[in-house]
Amino acid sequence: MKFKAVDWVRKVRDENYEKSKKLSPNEKIAHTKKVADIFAKKQSRVSSTK
Repeated sequence: MKFKAVDWVRKVRDENYEKSKKLSPNEKIAHTKKVADIFAKKQSRVSSTK
């Protein structure tokens, strides 16, 4: 099975756009920070199990 990177990137980008297109600039910043915090927490759990 081939992984189609360009198709995946477009899909993720389009999904993110749909989720954020109605947000104000401040709301987009807050959302980005929230998502980054969640990602960082997941990464720290993965890193601590190695």
